[in-house]
Amino acid sequence: MSLRSSLGSLWSKVRVRGSPFRVIRCYAMRIAHPLAYCKRRRIAKRKIAELTPEQQTRLPGLIQDGCGPAGPDQNSAMLQELCAELRRRAQEVEIDMQQRPGKNFWERLQTPEDLRSDSLFIRFAMQPAVFKMMCGYFGELPYLSRISVYRSHGTNNASWQDSQLWHQDYDDRKMLKLFVYCTDVRDEQDGEFTYIPKTISQRIKNTFFPGRISDEEMTRQGGTQHVRKIRGPAGSTFYIDTRGCYHLGSRMGMGHTRIAFVASFITHASPQPFFNDITIVHPLTDVEKMVLRCP
Repeated sequence: MSLRSSLGSLWSKVRVRGSPFRVIRCYAMRIAHPLAYCKRRRIAKRKIAELTPEQQTRLPGLIQDGCGPAGPDQNSAMLQELCAELRRRAQEVEIDMQQRPGKNFWERLQTPEDLRSDSLFIRFAMQPAVFKMMCGYFGELPYLSRISVYRSHGTNNASWQDSQLWHQDYDDRKMLKLFVYCTDVRDEQDGEFTYIPKTISQRIKNTFFPGRISDEEMTRQGGTQHVRKIRGPAGSTFYIDTRGCYHLGSRMGMGHTRIAFVASFITHASPQPFFNDITIVHPLTDVEKMVLRCP
């Protein structure tokens, strides 16, 4: 393990969610690397100028609500290939519905090979139209911090737990995920992604070190009056700012499964270091290298 990876692992272990040290690191990164920040801003400005009229129409809603459709930005052939591959993999993974600590309501479907720069997963996340929308949302060229692929399923747990409860992600002060349903999500039994728009989420009170919020507490604060649920057939895609929007997911009914692909993007100066472990195996443009954090 490299020194860089070791330091990142240590930081992940000692960090405290919501710690003011995250804010300090964020500004320290910008001060220490002003040229990199300015370069990312310049690239984003060019990409934003290339937005299609349809994308320009969608972007303001995405910025305001923290969520919006991503379907028009997808390569249809690649989307079909992605969904078919993940459904194939899911058939090879055994489902465990028994009670146990942690996130026992899903299994990861990705492999180390998926973190090669030429893999289907990385190519899907790096689609040019997705790039442009990301730049429009961040105002700078972002980092691809993580690729996640899950199959969620019902369990015998007595109550919802972990990410099945209301929460925000604290990887960065702003982040945007490209989310793909690879199976049909028709109703609440299918684990529909559920969120509260960003403008409403800003009103929800949490502790200094933020934690999960129960349904009862969210109702008491009035948040559940503004809940939105995302449903759709296999191949449905959307963007979601999981830092700005309170959200939950994977609330599956017994006998139901949901397969989802998620590509997470963060800013240049995130409050904690991220190492996406992506291996570069083919030529990339300078912009692609910056998104993958390739030196």
